[in-house]
Amino acid sequence: MRILIALLLCITLVSCSKKDEQLKKISQDLKVQEQKLEQERKDLEKINKDKEEELKKAKDDYDKTIEENNKSGKYPGKYPFASTRELSTDDLKDLSDFDIKVMKSEILARHGFIFKDDEMKFYFSGQKWYKPKYDNVDKMLSDKEKLNYQFIETYEIKKKKKVN
Repeated sequence: MRILIALLLCITLVSCSKKDEQLKKISQDLKVQEQKLEQERKDLEKINKDKEEELKKAKDDYDKTIEENNKSGKYPGKYPFASTRELSTDDLKDLSDFDIKVMKSEILARHGFIFKDDEMKFYFSGQKWYKPKYDNVDKMLSDKEKLNYQFIETYEIKKKKKVN
């Protein structure tokens, strides 16, 4: 009987020893994984910081261009290119619904359109360059502005359909 008990104790000790080794191995593996994850986090933070700086520079360049265009008075507003070149989906895809509405409305505002929509009336009343004069400016729009205005309207409709 003593031999049996001694044998069971030996088996238990060997088994516990193997479990300890397994736990140590698992612990080491977890530390290695933790170090890798920490390095990945640092790398992502650096990439994020670089992208934020890149975005800030692009925004600053954009704001400078807007300011220069506003000074010239020819195409004032936040989105002067809506009157100077054909728009694409890329011009609109990252804008909020409000900014898309402003872009579309600026095309009209540059020609002195009097807004009946309270939101746009309020927005443009804060723009130094905006001079409300006309109830209808359709005949004053260039072909490019007409095309862009229609493009924005179509884009808004498609965007609303996707949401619903």
